Amino acid sequence: MQTVRAADFADSYRNPSKELSRRVRAGKLHRLASGYYCLVPPGEDPSVWQPPLETAGAAIATAILGDRVPILIGMSAARVHQAYPRAISEASVAVPTQHKRVVLSDRRAGTITFTQREVGLLDASLVRLELGHALVSSPAETILELARAAEVGPREREAIAALWGKTDLDIVERLTEGRPRLRPALARAAQFR
Repeated sequence: MQTVRAADFADSYRNPSKELSRRVRAGKLHRLASGYYCLVPPGEDPSVWQPPLETAGAAIATAILGDRVPILIGMSAARVHQAYPRAISEASVAVPTQHKRVVLSDRRAGTITFTQREVGLLDASLVRLELGHALVSSPAETILELARAAEVGPREREAIAALWGKTDLDIVERLTEGRPRLRPALARAAQFR
């Protein structure tokens, strides 16, 4: 996703952060967070451009874990599916191994939160984002993720209701087969149809 970690250049440069910072000043790279940089897309003004939070989350997670491993989930996936119109300050990414959260430095508020999941069990598809392709949980999987909490908040309820317009109960029910821990989430989510 056109994103690198400064640590990836330890063999190439004596001081990778200094070299990457030089490229930021030249307008070729954008600093997302401490140690994470992405290419500035052609035609964008590097002095003002920044990727959407969901793209930044997918890009950083991909830089850490590799292509097509992390999956955008929860409200981040809901936003990609256009089921929640308002900006949020946290991107949620499912990963196979736990990773500490990353605080973005290119905006006033922005955090990437990593949630350990068996990513191979999640229903996801490849979606084109501003910096490349990333895996995003399907509308049905996103419904279940948003309804996992015992108390579903108002923004999650709004997103679940919108996501029901993009899937149906049979598909969501099928996703709970072999995953009994998701049955309560299905019952909660069904209330917002």
